Amino acid sequence: MRKTIVACTAICTTVWGLSFSVMKILLNVIDPMQILALRWLLAAIIFSVMVVMGKIQINLRSKLLKYALLAGLMEPCIYSILEIYGVDLMSASLSALFIATIPSMTLLIGAGLFHRTINKLNAIGIILAFIGVTIATVFVPGFSISGTALGVLVMIGAVVSAVFFSFSNVKASEEIDAKAMTFVMAAMGAVTFNLISLFLGYGTGTYTAVFTDWRVALGILFLGVGCSVFGYFTFNKLLALIDTSVANSFAGNLTTVIGVIGGIIIAGDQWGIATIIGMLLTVTGVWLSSRTIES
Repeated sequence: MRKTIVACTAICTTVWGLSFSVMKILLNVIDPMQILALRWLLAAIIFSVMVVMGKIQINLRSKLLKYALLAGLMEPCIYSILEIYGVDLMSASLSALFIATIPSMTLLIGAGLFHRTINKLNAIGIILAFIGVTIATVFVPGFSISGTALGVLVMIGAVVSAVFFSFSNVKASEEIDAKAMTFVMAAMGAVTFNLISLFLGYGTGTYTAVFTDWRVALGILFLGVGCSVFGYFTFNKLLALIDTSVANSFAGNLTTVIGVIGGIIIAGDQWGIATIIGMLLTVTGVWLSSRTIES
């Protein structure tokens, strides 16, 4: 099981970490909602083909299907919208700090609402990883804590939706496997974001952009196949194998580390000694959390 956990963590954190740099490139060409519409449409098409080929089977009579639908509603539908507009309303640095609280919020909500036991080593690892992310973010040159009250509320909503996505996903995974779960998410995301895109008046320009600009084509291919298909499939698998707070700690914190490295190499983001110290603390925290996993 440990090898599967390592493989799933490596895949989802790598593609999600690099997605920040890819998103920056795409945002110079098309708007956020167009990116979401194209990304999840591509993922939905891929999974639909797998359903037709019999590679994915969904039991529509399952009593736990409602949890799969709830998970899909939380993420990508609600979470992605709140995250995008939250980033638009406040600085990217402050937004990153809010997203970094997801593992600790998962731990607290799990204990408070779902009566889950808090493992001390797990808690220490999550807190240490959060401190690492904070140091790497706050003390980097160019950090800004600017943001509106509405932006703060929107980002809090994004964090809460991500937490409830995890718990709904775990409940659904008792009967629904990771491939079927990711298909549900892709289908709901494709319908939601494409309807919003059309409502906002983007029309067919969203879809023709893929054929007229190679940056859009490659970027959507990476986000759709890499992040939405492989990224969420491996993360859903991770949620089914280990505790939700540990899974979120692995995915969230390591994604941040890879995102920082990718931003420095690809986008030329600023960095300093605090960046290195923060990333080392984050990796150490994730390693401590991993000690709670049985072989």
